[in-house]
Amino acid sequence: MKASGLTLIAALVGAGNAIDCHFEHAVPNDALSTATALSQGLKDPVSTFCRKGVDRLDDILTFSQGEVTFQVVPVQDGVRVPVEECVSAFQSIFSLCVGRHNVWGGEYLTDKVIFDLHHTDLRKRDVDNIGYYGDDDDEDTPSELAILEALERRDVLENEEPQLDAKDLAPRRARGGRTRRPRPSRPKPSRKPRPQPTPKPPRPTSKPKPQSSKTQSRHSTKTSSGKTEPSVACKVLNKRVKQELAAMARSAGLGKRDEVSPSEGTPQLEKRTSPKSAKGCGIDIFANRYPQRDEMSSNALAYGYSQPNTCLNFQFVGGPYHRRQQGTIESMFDVEHTLEWSTVTHFWDWINTKQEAFQRPNPEPGSTGRVDFCEFWKAVWNEGPAIPIGGQTLTPNQHVAYNYPSNTRFKDEFAFLQDILNQTPKQQMWAMKDTPGIFDVAKMKRKISGRTATVVKAREAMIMLKALLGAHSYMKTPHVNHILGKQKSRIGKALEAIDKELPNHPRLNAGGQPFTPWKRIGLKNYWDKYMDMKFNAAITRTQYSMETHLRQAEQRWIRDARNRQPNQNTPQHRELRDMIRAVAKRWRKDKNAWSRPASWGVKGGVGGNRHPKSGAGLG
Repeated sequence: MKASGLTLIAALVGAGNAIDCHFEHAVPNDALSTATALSQGLKDPVSTFCRKGVDRLDDILTFSQGEVTFQVVPVQDGVRVPVEECVSAFQSIFSLCVGRHNVWGGEYLTDKVIFDLHHTDLRKRDVDNIGYYGDDDDEDTPSELAILEALERRDVLENEEPQLDAKDLAPRRARGGRTRRPRPSRPKPSRKPRPQPTPKPPRPTSKPKPQSSKTQSRHSTKTSSGKTEPSVACKVLNKRVKQELAAMARSAGLGKRDEVSPSEGTPQLEKRTSPKSAKGCGIDIFANRYPQRDEMSSNALAYGYSQPNTCLNFQFVGGPYHRRQQGTIESMFDVEHTLEWSTVTHFWDWINTKQEAFQRPNPEPGSTGRVDFCEFWKAVWNEGPAIPIGGQTLTPNQHVAYNYPSNTRFKDEFAFLQDILNQTPKQQMWAMKDTPGIFDVAKMKRKISGRTATVVKAREAMIMLKALLGAHSYMKTPHVNHILGKQKSRIGKALEAIDKELPNHPRLNAGGQPFTPWKRIGLKNYWDKYMDMKFNAAITRTQYSMETHLRQAEQRWIRDARNRQPNQNTPQHRELRDMIRAVAKRWRKDKNAWSRPASWGVKGGVGGNRHPKSGAGLG
């Protein structure tokens, strides 16, 4: 079996997928034989489960066999999964996690679906003890303790139990853990003893039948319609949301990031092997090549949540990357440049909307009539000759790219940012679009409060809002905000210099005839107005999404839940309510904390790039 297991794992890694074992759930020595015996369940029962359930996935499927639960979580509705892939995924998880690492299962992530194998009772224990899933062995920070204590008091009040005193919380604070103290039980009224019936002879025991997704598990919840809703680990949902946000970024034309898998225990970082391009006036405009991971400074900062796979952990941290190479931040990272290149290139589209101010003569030699700004810009600027500015003879677009961070210039302005914060939340703050928020408003409403809303979908929405909170925290960090201002000022200076010099260098056609020359229009002033507009849009879009979707979540899952039915007071429902409250508390604390940096309007930027101490000014 070992040989076949290694073959499966090798094939899995070769396909670019990933296995994440549940190392928080070690298999004790006295249970190794039980765990090994579970391999029998990977044959006929799981094969039947895969064959019947995963041809077309629109919802999460759950199957229990003995002490473990198998889950298939689609990244998007309607995905098709071959039976062989389903079976081999669970076999690979078993071979690597149970067979090699002696832990109870893990997750197998593809671009279409997440396969999760976990110990049923240990998963339930996590929910009962800490109210959510995921590994979190770090000591609670004061802010986390405040949130947890507030949630604990709220739970007591909701159940009409006595108010907690501060001394009641002291033992848990001293332990440094999250396990909630047992609540005092109220005495029940005595009942009259019922006559005991004559016991029947015991029936012969039979082998327990495996539970399918059609049979309600004792660890599942029900939706208001009565449909079984399985419990799903926070880190599984986190991966599912990552996939959804990455798909949103690709559909929005923000591009797909090529990723490279590092050695075990090292954060995964995006790989850049070619210059990045973005559209401007309908054509590709290229920036210079960005640094790859091994080209980054050893003092480069990494930003993100300290426990990204823990739903209620909101500790946002930043510090030198080399201090985080041992997996302190367990996530994929992007090499981040603060000012989006697409924000620079979309400047030309914004100017083109000023039709009445920027109608231009047809620049072709001997032509008459007028053209819009973009047509004039493409002929005179984009195809313009190389011009000397600041000791560099480059084309106009190359001069702009020369003042944007690259592998050879302003390299110390790059940072590492968790991809779930960057792909869609941060990028959509600055995107060129007319919609008011960061996320699709209709889709988010369906997840949170629509007719088909479930606890799982609402938790996904809260993870998306948490990611937006992280992007907001990143942008308002003083060092990052200062870098943004420097980049904005530097691009403005470059545009001003080109605007002044380009009229002296008209483009020539093949016959040596000159095009209509560029006419100075005050590009820097327009750039300043454009960036003020973009900065305000980034703030208002963030506020719109946070306020709108938190209001929907609070109404649907907290206010409406005051008259909740018994099946709406499960651990999964309580975790969702806790997360809604935690997101709301963090947002209402931080929402007004982002303002323009001093370097925004300072000519030439301010000073050099000095890195703050790890975590300084964060959270």
